[in-house]
Amino acid sequence: MKKVICLVLTLLMLLPFVVACADNNGDSADTTTAGNADNVTTPDPSAAGTAAPSGGTTLEQITPDLPDVKYSGYKFIVANDFADATKYTSNLITADSQIGEPINDAIYNRTMLVEEMFGIDIVDEDVDVTPYMNVIQSGEDTYAIVTADLSHVMTVVNAGHTLDFNDVDTIDLTNPWWDQNAAAKLHINGSLYYHFSDFFITALDNARATYFNKDLITALSLEDPYQLVKDNKWTIEKMREMAVAAVSELDGDGTITTADRVGIANNATTFYEAMLTGCDAEIVKMGDDDLPYFCCYDEREFFINVYQTLLSTFSSDDLYLIAKTEDARTMFINGNALFTVDTLYMASRSRQADINFGILPIAKWDEAQENYLHVSPNPHAMMIPSVTSNVDRTGVLLEALSYYSSAYYSEDALIPAYFENSLRYKSTTDVESADMLTIIHDNISYVNKIAGTSLSGAIYNYFEAGVMDITSALKKLEGAQKKTLNNVLEDLAK
Repeated sequence: MKKVICLVLTLLMLLPFVVACADNNGDSADTTTAGNADNVTTPDPSAAGTAAPSGGTTLEQITPDLPDVKYSGYKFIVANDFADATKYTSNLITADSQIGEPINDAIYNRTMLVEEMFGIDIVDEDVDVTPYMNVIQSGEDTYAIVTADLSHVMTVVNAGHTLDFNDVDTIDLTNPWWDQNAAAKLHINGSLYYHFSDFFITALDNARATYFNKDLITALSLEDPYQLVKDNKWTIEKMREMAVAAVSELDGDGTITTADRVGIANNATTFYEAMLTGCDAEIVKMGDDDLPYFCCYDEREFFINVYQTLLSTFSSDDLYLIAKTEDARTMFINGNALFTVDTLYMASRSRQADINFGILPIAKWDEAQENYLHVSPNPHAMMIPSVTSNVDRTGVLLEALSYYSSAYYSEDALIPAYFENSLRYKSTTDVESADMLTIIHDNISYVNKIAGTSLSGAIYNYFEAGVMDITSALKKLEGAQKKTLNNVLEDLAK
């Protein structure tokens, strides 16, 4: 069933979509038939299915169970902590008008549709964590949802300022426009205090992917990386093999530098964080008991093996150049690297450059590993304030906003528009990269920062310094790290 769902998602999310959003204020709800915004087409629920792109198989249509209701006069206010962030393709929750840009117009259409459907106004307010925590602390029911990045969500959760998404009866968390990986990874003892859906693109923008130079692949007569992914053969060993073939000393000084061609150009922390997760060895994982644990301690042998294998695999033969992030990006854009691992946000930045690139998942540990995994270290998540007076209404509107952002609604909705924006650099028909984006979207792994980031920071420093014997270094940190985690879990239990 899991594989069937993944296949359906893969095909559906190649479509680009027409989405719409919502805004208003008031506590009463009129039970009237929901209307449609002007110039926005709502799919016929009785239709047999949604046609796949390029003449593909007709797929079963999935729609949410939304009530016919009007929340007349209600303002759905979002405390947008990422309004000024520079790491996202778009910081918008709403848009003022259509401007011919896919993401902006998808957000505008979503806003118009949901506002008209439920008789509300959607309001995007630039508010960071401390001010909205003060509002919640005062008991004011001002914000429908609040946002914070993963470095700050636990501050809000630990203060008791968020509701459990599992307690919102009008949300169906099993629907595919809610991130199933987030639900599995971010549960804490049965509760889900912060979550991700297709409503925001922050997780996608922050997710790591592998970029490759298509022209170099051809010039070096290397294997088709898209086919390697499809055949489940895109592993760290295959990545190394191809990267070694790309190394070339170009300027004649006898030393590999940024002036030469390398297999991989990357900042060390970015690279190894992505590869650890890609090999299913992320530092904090979720146990069968629904509690987080340290992989580097509870699965010590496996973690150390992955750590040492990654370090030995990618720190030899001049195939990997540790560089500052911007230097690495410049090298790749200039054609001096076969691969680079970076955020998906970089696709929209790089599509204007004169480079013919493709996008791949992060390489697996080996072919036996079930899924390709993609770390999203610090995106902004949504939370429902604990002072919310009408939880059912919030759930209905979040379900609608998430669905009308997803590929299950329209080929012009937010997520397909995001794919189009990422791929519209030279060719508008890079179906293979669109396929890869679908895999990434469906397999994002969020960094669980419940115990902070001091342990992960130390591990990435060891990577950068080339410390092969990680055992003793981890041992020194073990007692303090486990105590911190246990203290947080005890506080949450209270």
